[in-house]
Amino acid sequence: MKISKRSLHYRFLNRVSDYTPPRDLCRYMRNLVGWLFIWIVAIPTAIIGMIELVWLAVIGAQAFDALLDAYNVGDMARAYLACTMFIGFLAWIALAFGSFCWVADKISERSRKREYVSGNDYEEKPSLLSEWWKAHKEKVCPIIEFTE
Repeated sequence: MKISKRSLHYRFLNRVSDYTPPRDLCRYMRNLVGWLFIWIVAIPTAIIGMIELVWLAVIGAQAFDALLDAYNVGDMARAYLACTMFIGFLAWIALAFGSFCWVADKISERSRKREYVSGNDYEEKPSLLSEWWKAHKEKVCPIIEFTE
């Protein structure tokens, strides 16, 4: 299988890591999915978690509790706040998953570009994701050749 060095996924992997790309498709896809997971899910989660920890350290749980008491917030409202935070967390997970699917869709769109063959004939290039899926089903990992 041929992968262009100008492809979005190849350039992404070269920017986020300083390594020699693997020669077979299975390891290449594992690297790609792993780095996408790190950049789309893990890093934003860590940043949001750090912001929340700083916020809790500054405000403190007792101060937050005192604030709720000052406004006569009862147990039902506290339960409502907890449910709202939980639903917001689930929405954030859904957003992260949706953005991962969007990035995967953009990668497959770009890999389906047409390749000029000869004259006025065009041949559609195979998708990286579809080639990996076929290789996964056949339990054979094709060798990758990187082209300019």
